[in-house]
Amino acid sequence: MVVLLLVLQRAPFLRWALPVESLGSQAVVAVLRSGLIAASLGACQGVAGATNLTTSPSTPASATVGQPFSLVFAVIGAPKATLSYEITGTLPPGLTIDGLNGTVLNATAGAITGTPTMAGSYVLAVRGWEYPDRLGLSGDRTFPIRINVQTASGLTAPMFVREPFTTSVILGATATFSVEVSGIGPFTFQWSKDGVDLPGATAALLSLPNVTFGTAGNYRVTVTNAAGPSQSGEATLFVNPPPVVSPTVVRSPIPIAVAVGSTAVFEVVAAGSSLTYQWRRDGQALAGETGPQLILAGISPASAGVYSALVRNSAGTVVSGGAALTVTASGTRARLTNLSVRSRTGEAERTLIAGFAVVGTGPAPLVVRAVGPTLASLGVVDFLADPRLEVFDAKAVLIAANDNWSGLDGSAVGGFALPIGSKDAVVSLALGPGGYTAQIFGRSPADGEAIVELYETPAVSPPADVVNLSARTYLGAGQTLFAGFNLTGVAARTVLIRAVGPGLTGLGVSGAHTDPKLELFNSATARLGGNDQWGGSPAVVQASAVVGAFALDLGGSNDAAMLATLVPGGYTVQISGPAGAAGVLIVEVYVLP
Repeated sequence: MVVLLLVLQRAPFLRWALPVESLGSQAVVAVLRSGLIAASLGACQGVAGATNLTTSPSTPASATVGQPFSLVFAVIGAPKATLSYEITGTLPPGLTIDGLNGTVLNATAGAITGTPTMAGSYVLAVRGWEYPDRLGLSGDRTFPIRINVQTASGLTAPMFVREPFTTSVILGATATFSVEVSGIGPFTFQWSKDGVDLPGATAALLSLPNVTFGTAGNYRVTVTNAAGPSQSGEATLFVNPPPVVSPTVVRSPIPIAVAVGSTAVFEVVAAGSSLTYQWRRDGQALAGETGPQLILAGISPASAGVYSALVRNSAGTVVSGGAALTVTASGTRARLTNLSVRSRTGEAERTLIAGFAVVGTGPAPLVVRAVGPTLASLGVVDFLADPRLEVFDAKAVLIAANDNWSGLDGSAVGGFALPIGSKDAVVSLALGPGGYTAQIFGRSPADGEAIVELYETPAVSPPADVVNLSARTYLGAGQTLFAGFNLTGVAARTVLIRAVGPGLTGLGVSGAHTDPKLELFNSATARLGGNDQWGGSPAVVQASAVVGAFALDLGGSNDAAMLATLVPGGYTVQISGPAGAAGVLIVEVYVLP
């Protein structure tokens, strides 16, 4: 080691004794290399021992355009000699490494010689190998050699005060690289990944949000001023998977009582990563029930029991609390006795259109209302001044209409009273099984808030039930759509609620809302759940098929949907969207059998 350092320290004196410009490049290499070989240079690490790069002159080295330059390098400090090198990076134009074949140099030492032709700051990465042609053991690291080339007038390329450094981030996080440079500006920046320039990455700070595994790689930046480019060393970005978080139960399933023949839904809400589920009844696993929701159709007395969910991942297992399923007589299940939708309505695509379905053996006595002016007494300022209500059957035949109500106003079936002489609209009719549509029009081009309501007139043994209400409307930016429904009876009933925007595009609807979000509240304004982006839930797919709702994109559209088994009472659905989003959507409420 001492001999080598003395030789390298004397190398400049050798250049004074034998001026470089008077020798060919081969002669320069021979002179420089001979001193290194004579000193029996050590090599890159083999089995043990640290390694170091030594150069003469030291790195970073200075050079000038048009003036001869030479630098000798070797890796020392390991038990075995280095017999080959792997060299990557950028040489200053005009300089070469004698004997370099591609990126491989078969030698115990190397020399960079020539006359630079372009100013800039250039960096090479050097790694030593035990045998020729990069065979055997390699060094445990690469070493940088930087050569700063100034112009003939003395102007230098940018100098790095701080270079980018290797870092690692979690999948989905933001990674940043930054540099500081000194010198005479102005400076321009260009970042690259794995040798390819990144479009738009032209600042001293490179920010990479929401990284994926494909973001991992080697990054560097080239900084340029009037003297030329200066290239940083490479910094590696490692992207790691998120740590596995042990599962915890946020909300256990709740006990419910449903009638024979009905559908029941249990849900467990858990936190953690990469979760799997297994539902159990009375402690016994239910085959194939491996989602966060358990849907039980066609309930029979044998369905009764205590249901729980086992939630696990690679970090652990947790069991939810148990929820009892009680089965009651078939005639006790709750029915939809009132549905309503409040939204803005106007002309064309802004028209509020409500569809509903009746099933049974006879006509269902119903009251349908379109309320605008009376909303003023409820604190609504921008109400629809003069709504007109028209009801059509499944063949688009007009079967009832009203503009300015008279007679029955719906208060007898639970609706708020309408003042005599108001311009609200009401119809009373008995409808047999089938599908129907109610449309609410304004008498002027102006939009306004309106409510369309559907009430079942009480009967001792109703021959038919209303099983669905769907409303198509326009949800403006920053607005909220409200849908309400009432369940009457003894036992709980399972409902499917959907807010469909993107799913309308495939049905030929233009201007559909891009990302609706739904939330469900009870009559005490307690939030019972919600959904934003339904994610292809198998339970929702199954329930949609049962009630005859059109299918949503299984790829996981931005539509919203949820299932809930609810006790009799009143409920409200709120539909909203992200900031700035607006468009046509459908809100749907279905009761499952």
